[in-house]
Amino acid sequence: MTNRTFDWKSAGCAVSGQLNPDEQQLALTVTYPDGSRLAATLRDGCQNPGKQGRSSLHVPSGQWPFFTAKTAIECLEPGDGQLTVHLRTPLDPDASCVYRLDFLEQAQAILVRTWFEGSLPFFVQQLRWLDFQILATDLDQYSAGMPAWQGTVGAMPEPLSFTDYVALKNDNNAFALCNSGRVLLAPGQGHPRLAAFADLLQYQDNLLRFSPDEPLSAWICLAPWAGNDAFLQQRDRLAERFLGLLPPQAPAADTGRAVDIQAGELNVRLDWRDHGLLLTRIGGALPVYEQGSPLALVTLQVLDLKTGQVSQLTSAQGWQAVTLVHQPDRWVFSLVRPLIDNRPADHFALQLTALARPEQNRVEWQVDVLNQNPGLSVLSCDFPLLAFRQGHWDLFLPKASGVLLRDAARHGSHLAAIYPAYTLSMPWYALWQPERSGLNGFYCGAHDPDGCRKDLASTTLAGSASGRIRITCPGEGIGHGANSFSLPGQLVWQLFGGDWYDAALLYRAFVHGQANWLPDPALQGRPDSPDWFRDMPFWIMDWLPNGNPDKEPIPVSIRPETPPGPRDWIDLAIQLQKALGVPIGYHVYNWHHIPFNNDFPHYFPVEPGFADGVKELQANDVQVMPYINGRLWDTLDKRDQDFRYSKEALPHAAKHLDGSVMTESYASHEPDGRLCQLAVMCPSTWFWTRELQSVTDRLFEEIGVKAVYIDQVAAAAQALCCDPGHNHLPGGGNWWNRSYQALMRELNRTNPADRAFTTECNAEPHAGSFDGYLTWQWIEPEQVPAFPLIYAGRVAMLGRNINGYKKKDMPYCKFHIAEQVLFGQQIGWINADVVNDPQKFPFLKKMVHLRWQYRELFNHGLPQRPPQVTSDIPDTPSFAGMGRPPAWQVFAMPPVRAGIWRDSQNSKQVLFVINTADQETGCTVELPRIPADCRWIHRETTGEPILTETAAGSCLEARLEAEGMIVIEWDA
Repeated sequence: MTNRTFDWKSAGCAVSGQLNPDEQQLALTVTYPDGSRLAATLRDGCQNPGKQGRSSLHVPSGQWPFFTAKTAIECLEPGDGQLTVHLRTPLDPDASCVYRLDFLEQAQAILVRTWFEGSLPFFVQQLRWLDFQILATDLDQYSAGMPAWQGTVGAMPEPLSFTDYVALKNDNNAFALCNSGRVLLAPGQGHPRLAAFADLLQYQDNLLRFSPDEPLSAWICLAPWAGNDAFLQQRDRLAERFLGLLPPQAPAADTGRAVDIQAGELNVRLDWRDHGLLLTRIGGALPVYEQGSPLALVTLQVLDLKTGQVSQLTSAQGWQAVTLVHQPDRWVFSLVRPLIDNRPADHFALQLTALARPEQNRVEWQVDVLNQNPGLSVLSCDFPLLAFRQGHWDLFLPKASGVLLRDAARHGSHLAAIYPAYTLSMPWYALWQPERSGLNGFYCGAHDPDGCRKDLASTTLAGSASGRIRITCPGEGIGHGANSFSLPGQLVWQLFGGDWYDAALLYRAFVHGQANWLPDPALQGRPDSPDWFRDMPFWIMDWLPNGNPDKEPIPVSIRPETPPGPRDWIDLAIQLQKALGVPIGYHVYNWHHIPFNNDFPHYFPVEPGFADGVKELQANDVQVMPYINGRLWDTLDKRDQDFRYSKEALPHAAKHLDGSVMTESYASHEPDGRLCQLAVMCPSTWFWTRELQSVTDRLFEEIGVKAVYIDQVAAAAQALCCDPGHNHLPGGGNWWNRSYQALMRELNRTNPADRAFTTECNAEPHAGSFDGYLTWQWIEPEQVPAFPLIYAGRVAMLGRNINGYKKKDMPYCKFHIAEQVLFGQQIGWINADVVNDPQKFPFLKKMVHLRWQYRELFNHGLPQRPPQVTSDIPDTPSFAGMGRPPAWQVFAMPPVRAGIWRDSQNSKQVLFVINTADQETGCTVELPRIPADCRWIHRETTGEPILTETAAGSCLEARLEAEGMIVIEWDA
């Protein structure tokens, strides 16, 4: 009979594990020498909900728990005080899950490793791993980091996640998770939750990514608690020990012919076999992926139209023939007749072309799907997979304005999202080794002139120092047989020297030279945008009071602290404008009588007093921009009645492959309490263009507003509409972006000359269609101004979300207000009642005046490489406050921030150094060479700042006053 329990006892503590197949869980109990105890369960597993979404990843519905009656437990005694337990669970005929737990008595720690085995890709949409439900514990305190954060578990107001570790503890004992990815801690209802690698809760990829030599891994530390510093030392020792415990990487078997693609200092080696093609090496001047397992270069999804079966094909195996045509600097691989359901598929081929650019140390990949089989439809295909391992890699993610993951593999990460949309605005990545000189970086970018939809996924694994980046393109003509297509544009792999800034310049050169969404690469700035809009330094957002009894409370993430009075939306805005003394913009919600996210798009009639309020505001230099939605139509669009939806809108809504309408729901309800079902409208239809145009024309002509905010256009991903009656191929391709661009050309054609359009978030293919992006989601940790480096002057970037949950967090608000100046954004997107906030308003006013003073610089200039800053007070820990993720991510906010901008018209450069702390702060700023005749514009310091020359440039040392700043100008 299979053993269902295991035990480990030592002088430090006792651990027991029990498998409960009925509950599909593993129970762990830890007992400490003083009698303290912790009991927890793991209910790990993966699933595919089966709900049709906008993802191109087609996955069958199902659930696969990792602890079941089929789980086999094997206990091994390797000696030296170590007990190893293997738990192996079959998931389906093609895959199994393996847990390995190593109990190390001397270290008083448990190393948990998990990997998956199988012969075919096993894609999932949700993954829970090492997700503890704490049933009972005497460890009621916690310490976490980094940055350092501590408290009592039961007193936590919100779930939090931490980059390095979380330790549940009391005075003597600890139960800590570390060396995985971000660790989640949630207070629960008396049963806290502690989960390693919280990013995996959003995992959407192949489970076989996690292999014996690149497993999921984490340490559970049980050593007596000796304080934070002692624990951090133990964490680092365990991380080093993990690398020694990994199985040695076996050299790749010599089963094929090595093909070396040489492009200057970049070398890519492929394993060319009779039945497949694999990636074995990316190296040359920079060892990106060496001595790793051979990997499938490309993955495809293919639908059998007769049986409905979806097959996952890879370039690694199953092809009846693989051929190569080699010309100088050009390699063309043809993979022909793959095995589908154990039979070769005729009239089907995959062609991969590698073009070498030796002078640029660059390889350009082109991918063509050659499907002439009428019984098969290709749902998606990847660009070549990028893998990296070994070494200290910093990683750039194209999230928000651009996000850095420092020492990325050491901490572990996963991010899967759709480009272009809310999360990922650009389709390029960069990794580099900061301690290395010369060609120390690797750039991976999809250079697609139309910005077509791509599903991007990046994963790094702690301990094994490895990472993968996967770019998937949805098929064109999905659901149709013989749907040959080419992946849009090219995938560029290129060596570079420097960091994210140098990589961003590579993508900038592509955008300004080839992207179809920028109308004229020679133009600098947006001459078609009204001057008032381009110069706007500051934006507020507020809601009219609810005049319709059906209206619901304002969403909590942007809700004002107290319900507004009937004229507050007017009077507070005018009071704020007078106090600031500069023009301000006003993003106004709730102006329509219908409820928010309900009965769309029937915005008229307006709330009583709105039109008169607009006139009064704009007469006081407050320019009004009301909200409308650019995508959605309520399926019950007159309270609980189907008014125009079925008769008029339904034919023009986006449809799934099975013909059902794509719908979305938010926190809005019908009169009977049901969530509103909002249909996604297809922008390719004339009907939707006319509907939006009728709304915007009335707002401009009847109400007289100066701008209209069209929600979601640059935030929501392309819907893979498959309605055969629409004028586009079903699925992917460039039709979605081009349709919205044509729609906006029509709206811009009829609007008055001094009016503007904005939209939500900053998906780049809409930069030529809108005057501004609402960048409310730019509240990520470790942000860099990569997007402004590419698009400053092309499209305005408006504000950040510092309302709602974080409205009273002064350090958080001041940090983001200052960073908006440094990133060239128009400040704000906060409530007008800030005028009555004595803590926040003085600093805000100073920053708004600074932004107004340098408006021409931000309209015509570009951010330069951000200076390195050190200060003599510690960073402030905080967490973002937007939406309700599984947990808020804790991050560090440096008290002093700096930025340099260069004006392209006159070569003037300006340095901004800003102290967001409420105390005097000493700082050192490493700078490029600044001439001695520079101009000191603002100097709010204690004592004289010192500017000296160094071997690398200049160095500024100063003691900034509380909330003080320094501004220096010079001519380049």
